[in-house]
Amino acid sequence: MIYLTKEDYFEVYLASMISTNDRDVLFMLYQPIIGHHATALYLSLYTEFKKQELSSLSSHQDLIETMDITLDELIESRRLLEGIGLLQTYYKKDQNGSYFKYVLFAPKTPSEFFSDVLLRGLLVRSIGEKKTNQISNIYKSKQLDLDGYNEITESFVNVFHPDFDSTDFYSSLDYDHSYKRKTKDISK
Repeated sequence: MIYLTKEDYFEVYLASMISTNDRDVLFMLYQPIIGHHATALYLSLYTEFKKQELSSLSSHQDLIETMDITLDELIESRRLLEGIGLLQTYYKKDQNGSYFKYVLFAPKTPSEFFSDVLLRGLLVRSIGEKKTNQISNIYKSKQLDLDGYNEITESFVNVFHPDFDSTDFYSSLDYDHSYKRKTKDISK
């Protein structure tokens, strides 16, 4: 077993972009399962990712002080995030000390969450079936009645008149594929 100490350093990476909607899902669907300390750790690590543009390494001591939690609470919160599929942790020790790399995953979409038997079951166990169904209904699409309506939406081609023979549409773009939405499979 690898022991985390306050003196250890860490870096945070994103497996995919995390949106405001993802944070809402984190509070509504994940927090009842993992608790407020783990939720706060997730958001704190996300904030550390933003701050690491200034300094690449962060201290667990600073994180503990900022969150006002104990080392044991940090370790348990990290375990909960790993188990629910929101965090992967990597460890390295050398002559200069111990280093951790944390990779944050975006929460599953509500549709993916409620389709996942493990996550839905954990939510039911945490808050009950009635509340789970109420929350599920928040994320359902409102039924659209189009009886008597005709679609008049303009097409892309009619609005933008693209010249498909132009090299603009065939040029090789330097596109970073690392920020595609990635969620972690927790079924194993």
